Amino acid sequence: MTYKLVKSYSFEGSWSFSTNDDNWFSGVLLYDIDKRIIKLRMWGNGDYKKQINFYNDSVVGYTTNGRKVTLLNCIVKSTKRIGNKAEKYNVSNVITVTANTILIGGHYYNRSRIGFSKISLQYNELHDFVKKTGIDGDYDSESGRYTLWHDKINDIVLLDSESLTIAIKTRANVQGSLVLASSMSLEQIQEVYFEFGVENDMDKLRNEINSLTYFLSFSLNNFVHLEQIIFNHEELHDERRDDIYQLNLDNVKKYGKKYPHNKHLIGIDDIERNSTLYHLWRENYFSKEDAFHRFFKTVYNDRDFLDEKFIKLMRAFEDYHRLTVHFDQKKIIADGKKKGQLRDIFLRERIEDVCFEFSDIVRRIFDFNDDEQNRIIKLIVGTRNKDIHGGNSDEYNCIKDSQSYFPVNDLVISLLSLMILKDIGFEKESVIEMAWDINSYYELIGYDWKNVK
Repeated sequence: MTYKLVKSYSFEGSWSFSTNDDNWFSGVLLYDIDKRIIKLRMWGNGDYKKQINFYNDSVVGYTTNGRKVTLLNCIVKSTKRIGNKAEKYNVSNVITVTANTILIGGHYYNRSRIGFSKISLQYNELHDFVKKTGIDGDYDSESGRYTLWHDKINDIVLLDSESLTIAIKTRANVQGSLVLASSMSLEQIQEVYFEFGVENDMDKLRNEINSLTYFLSFSLNNFVHLEQIIFNHEELHDERRDDIYQLNLDNVKKYGKKYPHNKHLIGIDDIERNSTLYHLWRENYFSKEDAFHRFFKTVYNDRDFLDEKFIKLMRAFEDYHRLTVHFDQKKIIADGKKKGQLRDIFLRERIEDVCFEFSDIVRRIFDFNDDEQNRIIKLIVGTRNKDIHGGNSDEYNCIKDSQSYFPVNDLVISLLSLMILKDIGFEKESVIEMAWDINSYYELIGYDWKNVK
């Protein structure tokens, strides 16, 4: 069974509600990757009036080439009758259904009964994370033939526990014809394999995929898209060398090894040095899930206005700080009627906590000008208060120039990234060096903060 996300596509076929699979409709299923829309439009004389439960019921179908499809979390958006109502058999029902999940390869009549223990995932940027290739070749001058092969790369184990194992595996994929060498290519495929100790449901899977997707995005300084999920996969074979393909030299085009030029934050070497790295990431994610969602969905969303992005980042920052145990969440009141009592810390104190903890890193983006750093912190607090509580901007010490949101947003992203690096096990000395590889931090080096108004 496969769950595909990589591109837009449509299927023609026959469809039925799981609550009433005696009635089938002709229809077209459309998946639009850009609009993130799954829409089924079907028509026929069947009964469509039965209720469908959004959480459990499904729509099942057969495509014209015989593939089984299941739609989950469905809503009947519209229904109408067309044709001559005076002629009973010339009237057709047209039904539009939306869903949030497509499963290809099986029929599932109740979402709560879908279980699995093994899956594989394909991501668009996973090759950038692996940064290894097993593809090699050799030329035999006597026969005039070029031999290509793929040496197996050792699995990259991210997590190995009784309840879940996560590993990145590589394999060779041949595209084109083995007869016509000019139309053939040998490609290395990287996939992430999940193996659960017990059978799990879709909600558990969604949480684990979110954790992994955010980890890869954070590591690569670039949002990583999940392209395909395959359930009940066949295990990869463990032979040292895959099949060997013979090609005529004249038809072989050599491509140089292409590695990304952008800096990555976390790589395979870090995982090899610290086998618990992803385990710590996963623990951190599940303990601060809301903050992670707010952070990553904001950092890589270009549709937000600058002020909207700022307020979302501040909410993520506050949530993350609040859930980080080594930061104090209370302060003792020093004077007044409530002297000696505890109070919640202020936003300014949260920002100062993080700036102090990573002072060697933060101070260098302000050229070690503490007064300027304090001014920007006050500006951030005032802008957040204005955006949360509303009112005239003249009443607050806040950002007045919209262009000033660019460096301020980069600063908030940098502070959150530094906290994450520390929480997943990197020592202070390592974080100081790694900070240069945080895109938002790197953008701030040499910036003239006097432009922030």
